[in-house]
Amino acid sequence: MLGGMQDWDLVVPHLIDHAAREHGSREHVTHWADGSETRTNWAGIRRDALKMVQALRALGVGKAGSTPATSASSTPTARSSLPTAPRT
Repeated sequence: MLGGMQDWDLVVPHLIDHAAREHGSREHVTHWADGSETRTNWAGIRRDALKMVQALRALGVGKAGSTPATSASSTPTARSSLPTAPRT
């Protein structure tokens, strides 16, 4: 589905690509229950997501007949796992 203000589909991989391109250095900070924190940015999330896509494709995920899905919390690691569906 094309949005009214962009000429690309409104899907997670495109959103992460856009965020990395336009706001790559924008910092994300996650505060954990144990008091520690994790820092990353949109460029790092995109890099990690692309690594995950490569690893899953090497395992055969995304080939004809497969249906990848993700269930995750809102953490930097989970955000990196979102764009695992193959792009067409």
